[in-house]
Amino acid sequence: AMGSLHSSQEAILASKVMGNVVEIRKRAGQSVRRGEVVIVIDSQDVSGQIAQAEGALAQARAAAMLAETNLKRFEQLLSRGSASQLEFDQARYQAETTRGAVTQAEGAVATARSYSTYAEIPSPFDGRVVDRMCEVGDLAAPGRPLMKVEDAAHLRLHASLDAEKAVAAIAGAPAEVVVPSLGERTFRGTVAEVVPAADPATRSVLVKVDIAADPALQAGVFGRVRFATGSRQAILVPR
Repeated sequence: AMGSLHSSQEAILASKVMGNVVEIRKRAGQSVRRGEVVIVIDSQDVSGQIAQAEGALAQARAAAMLAETNLKRFEQLLSRGSASQLEFDQARYQAETTRGAVTQAEGAVATARSYSTYAEIPSPFDGRVVDRMCEVGDLAAPGRPLMKVEDAAHLRLHASLDAEKAVAAIAGAPAEVVVPSLGERTFRGTVAEVVPAADPATRSVLVKVDIAADPALQAGVFGRVRFATGSRQAILVPR
């Protein structure tokens, strides 16, 4: 079966917040480590949102303290018969409402603070940068692709196998991968996945084969994979 090499892991990095790109720390071809920041987004808007959320939280806590004080006061008045049950119930309702407002404001602060981490975009795994789709000063918006990262150490051959021969590919079975661009070199592989549906246009099945790490291999090159369909004993004559 014929196909091409792909990285076993590929990721398109994008921002979760809107802002200008202020720093690009990695370029195409450079290696990255998992968690390493590769792009930095302007976080001034996020800082403003955090300040607003913290201000709202301070107001909610102040209102809650006042409501708790009033509740205790009406509780004492009710015990002496100087306040009605209705007044006490209203004070208790006000106290419970302000407690809920504090909880809501605390959640808003936590959410705003979490957005500050989105200003720095890290690599999700060890690999290398294969494409950069932004420049410093570009406006980053949620969902807009900014950079593509792939795991160069673990490659996988995506090959199309005729549907009637798909039984030869079994997940976990060994396979031989030949890369013509490297002088017909043969690499050891293992069937990682067999897509359980044939392409209606080509009547072929997609088979993914993991290949043992080798610095000579790179994503995008053409390759062929050989599957063993059986075995037999025979007497061979030297060429």
